[in-house]
Amino acid sequence: DVEILYLAEKGIIEGRADLTVDSQAPLNRAEALTVFARMFGLEIDENASSPDCQFTDMNGDEWYSPYVVAMCEGGMISGYPDGTFQASNQLNRAEAMKILTIGLGGESSAPYTNLPSDVDAGYWYAPYADYVVGKNLAPLFNGDFNGAYPYVRGDLFVNVYRAMRLEELGEDVYSTSLDPIVIDEVEGKDPNV
Repeated sequence: DVEILYLAEKGIIEGRADLTVDSQAPLNRAEALTVFARMFGLEIDENASSPDCQFTDMNGDEWYSPYVVAMCEGGMISGYPDGTFQASNQLNRAEAMKILTIGLGGESSAPYTNLPSDVDAGYWYAPYADYVVGKNLAPLFNGDFNGAYPYVRGDLFVNVYRAMRLEELGEDVYSTSLDPIVIDEVEGKDPNV
C-alpha cells in the first residue's frame, strides 16, 4: 500500500516485531497518539511532565508518556472526565478525527456542508466529521462516517497519509491524483496501473 510505504519512509510508522503492519489490528490510544505526535512533528521530551497533563492512571514511566504529554500540551487531547488517560482503550473514529482536526488546526462550524447522513449536526464530533470529510481525509463506508466504529491501524495509516500529502503539496482536498507513483523494483512494474 502506498500509505504504508510513504509513512514508513517518513519514519512515522514502524512494523510490529514480526515485521508486519497488521492494518486491520485494533489500535489503542497510546499507539495512535504516538503516530499522531510524529505526524504533527511534536517535540518529544523523554523526561517531560506537565502539571496540566497529569493523568491518574499514568506514573510517567510508561513508554508512551512523552507522547501523551506532548499531545496534551498541544491541546489535542485532555483525557477522560475522571482524570484518566486509559492508554489501552481502543480509539473510535470520532475521537481520532477530533485529534486529527485539532492537530491540523482545522475547524468547521455550523451550518455544516460535508456531514455524512449518519452524523447529526448536534453530535459532539460533527465539526470534526465535517472537516475531515470536506478534505477527504477520512474515507466513508457506504456513505457513512461511523464515528463509534473502532479505529484500526489501517484507518490511521490512511488518515495520516492523506493529511501529510495535503500539507506536503499545499493542496486543500485529498484525491488519489496526489499519490506518488510507486515502482515495484522487484518486478519493474508500476503497481498503480
